[in-house]
Amino acid sequence: MEFEFLFEMEDWMAFHEYHISKSKQHKRSKIIVMAILPVVMIMINFIDYLNGNFDVVKLAIFMAMCMPWLILYPKRMHKRTLKQIQKHLEEGDNSNLLGWHKYIITDKWLQLLQEDEETKIKWNKITKIVDVKNYIFLYNTSISAYIIPKKKIKHNLEELNIIVNKHTKNSINMLQ
Repeated sequence: MEFEFLFEMEDWMAFHEYHISKSKQHKRSKIIVMAILPVVMIMINFIDYLNGNFDVVKLAIFMAMCMPWLILYPKRMHKRTLKQIQKHLEEGDNSNLLGWHKYIITDKWLQLLQEDEETKIKWNKITKIVDVKNYIFLYNTSISAYIIPKKKIKHNLEELNIIVNKHTKNSINMLQ
């Protein structure tokens, strides 16, 4: 089976958006950053309490400051992380990452052909297969994957679904 498509920044970013949304490290960082402001506010109020200067109005102001932080910051951090990833990609020459990708997929291996590069990987080296709404991510490491946009290979989805399911323990249906 063979298919070819134009791999664009939007496809690359979709993978990173999915990946950071599932990343334990990203979630841990988000929790730590979110906790800093409330912890500092609690410490200031506790010190004031110990010094006999406890003020309910000050506590209410601090709580009013913390609530928007806890509600709004997670989305802001997510968007900021994606923006940083995109800026890193735009910094240098990534012409071989973006552009035309041709896949040759057999029962034994998956091959990706790009303008100046060729990669061939056996199916047993694919560590995880993720099927999301518009993409299929074939992970070859914990942080990298072959990214296949479903909308760009519509005519090959059924055949790809059959081949991928031969090599996974859990059956997936990428035709949905």
